[in-house]
Amino acid sequence: MTIDFPPMKGGVARYLHQLVKFFNNDIIVVSDQKRLLSNRIWPHWIPSVFEFVRRRSDYDTVIISHILPLGLAAMIAKIVTRKPYVVILHGLDIALAGKSNWKRFLVVRILKSAKFVVTNSYALKEEVEANYKIGKTVVVYPSVDSLDKEHDIAHLSDMRQKRDITTLLTVSRLVERKGHLLVLDALARLRDSNKLDGIEYVIVGDGPMEDVIRKRIIELKLENVVELKSGLDDNDLAREYHNSDIFIMPT
Repeated sequence: MTIDFPPMKGGVARYLHQLVKFFNNDIIVVSDQKRLLSNRIWPHWIPSVFEFVRRRSDYDTVIISHILPLGLAAMIAKIVTRKPYVVILHGLDIALAGKSNWKRFLVVRILKSAKFVVTNSYALKEEVEANYKIGKTVVVYPSVDSLDKEHDIAHLSDMRQKRDITTLLTVSRLVERKGHLLVLDALARLRDSNKLDGIEYVIVGDGPMEDVIRKRIIELKLENVVELKSGLDDNDLAREYHNSDIFIMPT
């Protein structure tokens, strides 16, 4: 059960979609796209409890990736259904949970009652284990699809070998916490130290920080080094990954 799934865009939606594709027909996805796309939060925890109970004969395990509110619903429904649940955690979930004692209290109970916890990085795994005393954690990294056509990959490989440049790549929503401005400042310092030759930086994404990022690029005189691309489809995105040397995102 999720409030983030295609056709919604974003890292969480893509992460969950890849998970479902990997397990083929073993996962049933419950979401309400019409309400999701109209910015209404569904399912909230109360109707979700009833949904878990109503569907209890259809599943063996619940998978949720929004610890609040869906983790709370899964934990309460478990009392009736006796069905275990798995929690998929992202960094922002833990960051938001730590902002109030009440949310932290709920998160600890939800995680401890889970069958196990999935984190999307070892850094988050260590944070969960240290701060929440949760030991049953595993890491599943985000992934992207490769290009569909082998000849496209071969062609791009030939092009890649001819390039004598190091390409840095960031793919994310254009929001402050992703750290784009930190990278731009670092590039300016490299330039001032005469160490920027042969380096380019590609930013892929959309979001509220776009104008701020574009303005900072101009202020730092990095127009010839940095390129910001928006609205890319999956094939274009795969090419950007293929053409890059280093993925960088100092969240």
